[in-house]
Amino acid sequence: MADDRDVWRGKEGWGDFGSEGGWSGHAGLGGAGGCFDQDGSRVGLLEVRLDLPGLRSLKEKRGGVKGLLERIRHRFQVSAAEVGALDQWQTAHLGFALVGNETAHVQSRLQKVVAFIEDNGPGHLVDYRLEMVT
Repeated sequence: MADDRDVWRGKEGWGDFGSEGGWSGHAGLGGAGGCFDQDGSRVGLLEVRLDLPGLRSLKEKRGGVKGLLERIRHRFQVSAAEVGALDQWQTAHLGFALVGNETAHVQSRLQKVVAFIEDNGPGHLVDYRLEMVT
């Protein structure tokens, strides 16, 4: 038996996380005998590019972007991070992820994130890309 940190507690029958890096007794995600069925998880990924005119420093950028990411995390319950253009103070590349069980719900929530950024962001929305992973 694996030590306590390697066992997913509270999920009867899920087994131990083996030394090979996988759950013993399961074929993996979506596979025969796997833990998840084909109609299970939907992952939505959103990438946003902002233009931040008028900023004069990375400190100003980080303050505005950090506040925006925090508001979005709390309001929409999504994972959020600055994922690119980290050293450019007039551009921000942001990434968001959301997991759900219905594609329409995940897409709708991420579209609301885009609308929120357009209305409340520290700059202008230049471009965005929404992708669903099933």
